[in-house]
Amino acid sequence: MGNKALLILLILIIVVFIVFAVWGASNNAQKSPARPPHSGTPPCNNKQQPQGGPDPCVDADSFNNPQSHHPSFLDGLNGLLGSFGPKLTPAQMQPTFPLVAAGGKTKSPVLTLTATHYSILISPDSHQFRQAKFANTRGCAHLVYKPAAGAPKNLENPQDSDKSKNPNEISFTIVQAGGELTIDRRSSPCTVTLE
Repeated sequence: MGNKALLILLILIIVVFIVFAVWGASNNAQKSPARPPHSGTPPCNNKQQPQGGPDPCVDADSFNNPQSHHPSFLDGLNGLLGSFGPKLTPAQMQPTFPLVAAGGKTKSPVLTLTATHYSILISPDSHQFRQAKFANTRGCAHLVYKPAAGAPKNLENPQDSDKSKNPNEISFTIVQAGGELTIDRRSSPCTVTLE
């Protein structure tokens, strides 16, 4: 029984590896900008943006671009695996979010927005990256995270809640050096919770 489970797990890992390898190869198989394009492919330059489909100008330097096309299941996988990594805590934010008991549950860091603009500094940390997940009521706030100096070039800079698929749940990748989080209230009443 144990050997069958191990065999199934091994086969599953191999299948996932093949899927990623094929997807990566198809995205990176395009001709480099230095070579002449093949028929039907527009020349590569910085001003031209392809409409849908794989980018004919992808090369090794731009392969990790966060705006590159990728299967949607990777976002879910990122959410699942990211939940085990280091998280932003209220103590790493100045001013900090106050802790509020919500519905008799444990205290959560909640900021009730009374002003229209907030600027919060995020302190440096020993972890290279931290996850910051925010929830806001009915998309009532606009959040922008600007990494401090030293952010990797393939990290979206700045990170903006308007680019999030769900305006009520926003995730930012906080770099080791910290940075600045700005919150602008769009409607009232409005609360932002650090999850």
